[in-house]
Amino acid sequence: MLLDDHCSSLALSIDRASSLALHFILINSIFLLLQYYKPAHTILFKESYNSEDETTFRNTCGELDKQIKGKYFAGDQLSLADFALFPVLDRLEVIMNQLTKHTAPDHLTEWTATEAQACDWPVLASYIVRMRQLPDVATFRQTTRIQALFAESMRRGAPNPDIV
Repeated sequence: MLLDDHCSSLALSIDRASSLALHFILINSIFLLLQYYKPAHTILFKESYNSEDETTFRNTCGELDKQIKGKYFAGDQLSLADFALFPVLDRLEVIMNQLTKHTAPDHLTEWTATEAQACDWPVLASYIVRMRQLPDVATFRQTTRIQALFAESMRRGAPNPDIV
């Protein structure tokens, strides 16, 4: 009987430790999201941005790249962290286009798995590509082209939410 009690207690301790680890990952993901959001929003939607915005954006992408611990943010299982982060991170190609290539929004395409590996943050970019392939995410997200066209309309001061 004592062995059964010990095993039950050990299983409960492991469950608590796993739960605490997941809570830590979620809190950390929210902190990184807050760091990412302001410079990402400025680069994406404002006519101009400064080098501090770009530096903060790039550094935060580097941190996010290090934090992803498997197929998804917290490991090999989807978690709340993924659904909190993905809607904001989904604009990475559009932001990187603003910083580097300046491809016309109508011609901007989504990264392939190979292109994601060539990105400055291959783990982060591959994560975004993988999240986009989830059926429920694919059903509801806007394409990179639509995101880029909307961002351009915002930068011109004439937001057009009806872009298709």
